Amino acid sequence: MFDIATGWMARLGSAIIPDTSKAVGWIVDSQVDQAFVEPTLNILQGDPATACILIIAAPGAVGKSTYARSIGARANAVLVDLAQTEPLGGNFFVGGIANAFGYEALGDLANGRIGLVVDALDEAQLRSGSEGFSAGLLDLCTIVRNSSALPATLLGRAAAAEEAWLILSEAGLNPCLLQIEYFDEDQSKQFIRRRLPVIADARDAMRNAFRKHEEKFVEFALATREKLKSTPSGNEQRFAGYAPVLDAICTYALGDDGLNPSTRLSNLAAESAINLIVQIATSILQREQTKLTSQIESPPAGIDLSSLYTPDEQLGRIAAILLDSDAPAGISISNAAFRQAYEGMVAEFTPQHPFLDPRGGPSNAAFAAYLLVWAITTGNAKRDARRMLALNPTFGSGLFFEMYMSWLGSSADNLLELEDVGSLYGSFASQAAQGERPVLEVSAEPGDATAEVEFEMTPLADSSIDASRSYGPYVSAIDGILEFKGPVGGLRIVAPVSVIIGDGRTASITSPVEIDVEVFEIDARELRVFKSTAGEDVGLGRVVLEALDASVERVERIFLHGAELQVTFPGARAHPWADYAVNRQVTQNPRIALLRRRARKVITSFRSHSKGALVRLAAKIEHTRMMKEGEDGPRLLQRLRDDGILTTFDAGKFYVLHPDKLAQHFNMDYQALHLQRWTDEADAYLSSIGG
Repeated sequence: MFDIATGWMARLGSAIIPDTSKAVGWIVDSQVDQAFVEPTLNILQGDPATACILIIAAPGAVGKSTYARSIGARANAVLVDLAQTEPLGGNFFVGGIANAFGYEALGDLANGRIGLVVDALDEAQLRSGSEGFSAGLLDLCTIVRNSSALPATLLGRAAAAEEAWLILSEAGLNPCLLQIEYFDEDQSKQFIRRRLPVIADARDAMRNAFRKHEEKFVEFALATREKLKSTPSGNEQRFAGYAPVLDAICTYALGDDGLNPSTRLSNLAAESAINLIVQIATSILQREQTKLTSQIESPPAGIDLSSLYTPDEQLGRIAAILLDSDAPAGISISNAAFRQAYEGMVAEFTPQHPFLDPRGGPSNAAFAAYLLVWAITTGNAKRDARRMLALNPTFGSGLFFEMYMSWLGSSADNLLELEDVGSLYGSFASQAAQGERPVLEVSAEPGDATAEVEFEMTPLADSSIDASRSYGPYVSAIDGILEFKGPVGGLRIVAPVSVIIGDGRTASITSPVEIDVEVFEIDARELRVFKSTAGEDVGLGRVVLEALDASVERVERIFLHGAELQVTFPGARAHPWADYAVNRQVTQNPRIALLRRRARKVITSFRSHSKGALVRLAAKIEHTRMMKEGEDGPRLLQRLRDDGILTTFDAGKFYVLHPDKLAQHFNMDYQALHLQRWTDEADAYLSSIGG
């Protein structure tokens, strides 16, 4: 491993730091930060033990400047902070050494008595332009080519570091390119322990509280990190080991209400990890804004720096990269020269954003999900975000669902759009652990303008009956299209909506699925229907597809893998559907039709739990989406209870469905009711309900 103790100390061990510096940005009194934790370096190109220039690349905000200061302090090297110096250009290093330390220092540099650690390549790239950037690096070549000179170290974000490596390689220097890795588990915990006292020292009250209860604050910060790791994709090192995330955890632990860490620790389970991720993302966006605007030394009159490179502007520009969307319109700047300079800075700065990795992808799943939710909910790149999720369902990870739900619940004015339901369900389903089954229910009745949407993670038969977790129901307008590009399962969509399944080649459906809609389309040449292996629920192996209108002519082949398929739609008697076609039973009596829908909605909502019982939370059954307006729903529910078809237990918290009683009164079993195979006895039972 190439580190400070065995790497830079060996290469720069003969360096002698000058006493003073006369030039801004040429620093001789670097200090090792109190919170410094040395990261691991990955060697990408070259040999750090022999190269005369070592270039360290790092993701945005990962701590390269802290690393640069630590190398300078430990190895007695001059730190050249390109964010503070004059812009790079020809004669930059030769002239800079002379200006800072006198002309005699040029001899010390050539003879190996002065070492250079050069930070902020990315800022220099912004300020000097490509020609100045190249000229400055080539000027450095004239110094380090001397066989007696000490190696120079350059640090910058990935794009700037890679460009520097190319320039110096073409100049024949054979530079070494290294990369700072994200912190591992031990490094992350060490960072938190070291960073907390630094933040606490910023305020007297916090300093005193921290000194008294240091271990409790540390315990709370570490527990907060563990909570973040428990979120979907939160455990990946690119998030849980990312310095800005760890720094935000420390700030959160020492917040304004942080004087009682024991209480906050006991309440941590109720805290929202997603809200914390949002705070982290926001703090990084604000940091990037400050970092860019600090490079603008003399803005023209009338230019408000706080209006430049705002979080929304950053997100719009990142979206253009990640989602391949149109670049946002530039902000209005009347000064043409300043506008051109600003746009050049942003064009250089944005690709190196902490939300992006060196290849132009998302730096981690949390920031990808944050961007997607921003794009969809603000409308800035809604179409492109939806297209990305359709083409690449894993792009947003399980965090996309969590963040969208958090946004949805943050205001009564925030509404779920039907076009987002498919992607949300794909993200939600990706969270399923062993022994869990995701379920999506979309329900509405003919004539309704809105549908109710609910997501539920249901435990299997050997799990606790109240271990499920659900989101919703949410209200969504039915004028959109509900589309599923990837494999689907656990769907119950009974509503006058339009549904599309398939990715153009294959449609994959895993039971149980019930789709009863107005328009149904399969965008695939091949349909594969699988039986779920998750438990033995009644109807678990069945896929039922019903629609008033259908576009299924593209399907050439159907393959069943242990499942049962039943279809009812126009064209169902044609190949390849004929073997699976069944007739829909229709009644001309409007009230019987309504009560059929009520009875089917209530009874088929039950889930199989321990000992094979069909159980449902009473609150779910009694919710208005089950009962709807009017008296028919409550009367039906009371009648089902009176006749013992439904009973309650646990002080009324749960309902249990008794299939034997259902068969006695309806002459139908649970499966027949799923398939709407109504009997005369069932219709007679429903018609006898008062109304």
